[in-house]
Amino acid sequence: MAKALANAYHNLGVMLDAGVAIKRCFEAASASVKGKQNAAFNSIAKQVMQGSTVHEAMAAHPDVFEPMDIMIVEAGEQHQFVDRTKKVIRSGMVLPVFILHIAAVIAPIPSLALGGATITDAIWQAVSMLLVFYIPCIITILIVKFAPQQSSARTMLDSFAMHIPVLKTALLNLSLARFTRTFTTLYTAGVPVTTCADKAVKMTGNEKVRQMLGNVYDNVYAGKEMWTGFSDKLPPELVESWQVGEESGQLDTVTQRLARIYEEKAELNFVALSTWLPRIAYLIVSLIIIRAIFKGFQTVYGQILNM
Repeated sequence: MAKALANAYHNLGVMLDAGVAIKRCFEAASASVKGKQNAAFNSIAKQVMQGSTVHEAMAAHPDVFEPMDIMIVEAGEQHQFVDRTKKVIRSGMVLPVFILHIAAVIAPIPSLALGGATITDAIWQAVSMLLVFYIPCIITILIVKFAPQQSSARTMLDSFAMHIPVLKTALLNLSLARFTRTFTTLYTAGVPVTTCADKAVKMTGNEKVRQMLGNVYDNVYAGKEMWTGFSDKLPPELVESWQVGEESGQLDTVTQRLARIYEEKAELNFVALSTWLPRIAYLIVSLIIIRAIFKGFQTVYGQILNM
């Protein structure tokens, strides 16, 4: 039985790597197993098409899939979510960065053509415009890569980002998705709730959000309900759902649902952000070019009036 299941996993991996639709992958993999394993794979194919995640569909068949198998699949799905988010951010930044470089080249042309600037001045103006973009980017990358999670530099960066419209909501949902997903993965694996709370808070990836969850570990360690440690700055639906989960004894089910909700919200937020970035870039470039044109005409007419 174990060998047949291992072969089914191998077949699934090969087909997924080849880009086959996930429903067809499970239907094809079911052909290599028999009995309740075959029924489980076919059931997973149907549940995934109805909106369930793979690990949730697998959890409905505990007599077929080991808890460790389900945890590994859940971790893989979480990794896919992070990868999708990164791709959305990168794709959304390509066009604005390209437009910025075009603007840096075009902006000095009116002054250069009207005789208000030399070639050296034009080059310096273009470089200065790009430095305004690249210097903050380099500083941000250095802080994210090398600054400790709870350092003052990281706190300042996260606080600044959490005050930017649209980005604030996206980062909050992303952090809550990481928090809830980490907690539910550890909690369903039987890890002590104090450890779950501690690890989940550290996995938020945002110091500002971590501060909103700062009292969670202390409350759990003191024997209090976990939701009482949530800040009132967190979304009410998170606090209320968590309270219901703890009081009803279904915290694992509630946290799984919350993780999926915040993952979907974060992805939609970053898609919206990537849609607005090019529009903002167009506006900035237009203003820069208009300013350059007026500055060039002002220089020329100023010289004429002084003659």
